[in-house]
Amino acid sequence: MRIEKKLLPQKDLIQPHYFRNLTALFITISLIFSLMIVAAMYYSEKSRDEKVAKANAAASLQARQQKYENFIASKLSLVRTLGTNSRVKDFLINKSKTEQDNLNCLFSVLVSQDPDINQLRLIGKDGNELIRVDKADSKSEPFIVAENDMQNKSGRYYFTESVSKAEGSVYISDIDLNIEHNKIEIPHKPMLRIGIPVFINGKAEGVVVINYFMQTFLENLTRSISYNIYLLDGDKRVIFSGDAQAHNWSNVFRKNDRFDIEKFNNVIKLSDGNILGIVIKTHIRTAGELLGSIIIIAISAVILSLIAAYIMSRLPLKLFKKIELQHKIITNNSISDSKSEILSSIAHRWRQPLNEIGLIIQILDELKEEKKETEEDVKELHSLILNRIHYLSNIIDIFALDKKLSVKEDFKLVHETRETMKDMKALLNSSGISINLKCQCANKYHFCSLEDFGEYCNEGKDIISGYKEDFKQVISSIILNARDAILEMQSETKNIMIDITTDEKWFFIAISNTGSQINDAYIDRIFEPYFTTKDEGKGTGLGLYMTKRIIEQQFNGSVTVANRPNGVVFSIAMARKQGASV
Repeated sequence: MRIEKKLLPQKDLIQPHYFRNLTALFITISLIFSLMIVAAMYYSEKSRDEKVAKANAAASLQARQQKYENFIASKLSLVRTLGTNSRVKDFLINKSKTEQDNLNCLFSVLVSQDPDINQLRLIGKDGNELIRVDKADSKSEPFIVAENDMQNKSGRYYFTESVSKAEGSVYISDIDLNIEHNKIEIPHKPMLRIGIPVFINGKAEGVVVINYFMQTFLENLTRSISYNIYLLDGDKRVIFSGDAQAHNWSNVFRKNDRFDIEKFNNVIKLSDGNILGIVIKTHIRTAGELLGSIIIIAISAVILSLIAAYIMSRLPLKLFKKIELQHKIITNNSISDSKSEILSSIAHRWRQPLNEIGLIIQILDELKEEKKETEEDVKELHSLILNRIHYLSNIIDIFALDKKLSVKEDFKLVHETRETMKDMKALLNSSGISINLKCQCANKYHFCSLEDFGEYCNEGKDIISGYKEDFKQVISSIILNARDAILEMQSETKNIMIDITTDEKWFFIAISNTGSQINDAYIDRIFEPYFTTKDEGKGTGLGLYMTKRIIEQQFNGSVTVANRPNGVVFSIAMARKQGASV
């Protein structure tokens, strides 16, 4: 009898009339709600007037205009600087071999630093190319064009326009296709040319011309799902468009074709005389499509209402208990994930020093077997082991006291890079690996050895804000990966180069090596967690993953990797501390 009394309330919950009432309620509410949604969808699309559509299109077009103008503006400073450069003027006056070599070196560095540059040239007042550095594409290395391969450009419009400009004035060309030896290059290479005359004693003695790759920029500028974007020249001929039906490069191949700009919903004239236009391709639903939507939504609403009513009529209490249980499971999983992340972070910080200690012990064994060990080598490697053990001990102390593993602070980028390299010097030297360093300090770009690193660099102007130990961990991780790649390659040339450059806002660190290249099939996955190209047991796949996380999350920067003809290069960009001078 007691059991029957306890079951009576549960039987009431599944009585047929309770189910019918819930079913009727849910179906009524869901149908009303569904009809409201369909009506709102219909009237929202039907009542969208031309003014609203044009406003949206205008906003999109203005954003693209700003992108276009910013791109052009960003490319003007370099050509203006070269137009007044003393080395350029000295060469035009003397044309000595030394000055020619200096300009070739300067132009090569400038081309390598900007992926958009295709050509950087100095042209004499007679139209003959005097200095020319080319690049096949944005990922290629620049190369100096031999004198017998240079051309006369006196008949090209960009030369005549540039040389006739007033002193200090810049010429910006139309966007067209590149021409070499009087023929349009195949495949097509869209180009923008920016030129400036070089004046000496009041006369134009030459022209600096920079060619910029434009294919990727034009594709990004005109890409859109909702609109067709067109870039026209001043004569209304199509330069480039995201519309598959448009005749791109009408300004080159169909000079008599004119686009009817009345078709544009919005149009903007750009500062260089080109025209940016937009056509809306928004789809408005037909009555048949809307009727189909109504039927589908209504059927779905009835089915879902029946299911919901059945569940709610039978399991109202159990449902809430399941929700509560699920919440506890999610909470416990979240706590477990948090602990795992902390332990993973500590394990990563231990793994690198432990690997270094293992390598040092292996080096000591090899030196002993080969009877090449010296007291100086042993002391240096012994000191490095003690340094790494002290670092591991600090990690234990920090974790035991529940402190943060790193403290954000201002530190000197050049100094900490040098200190990291000093720590690793014995490891690299024992493997026969040399280190070349190149940096830009006080507006000077020079090579230096590891010992001279601090002497030549003004360390007071390289302040960066962040986590110093994590930064050193990044440098160490990349260098150790470079060491492994070089040893795997077994090449006679064993070299690691650190290249540090800067501008007003950013530091750029390029760490390249002459080791084995990364397989193209794996290079896009190199920063994924637990992904490694090393043999089983020789890598965890966490070093480069943590490197990317540190640079992006703690320094608001970026890190990329690319193959080059004789090895691999890792490129890091990090923001300068606000207020620090260059």
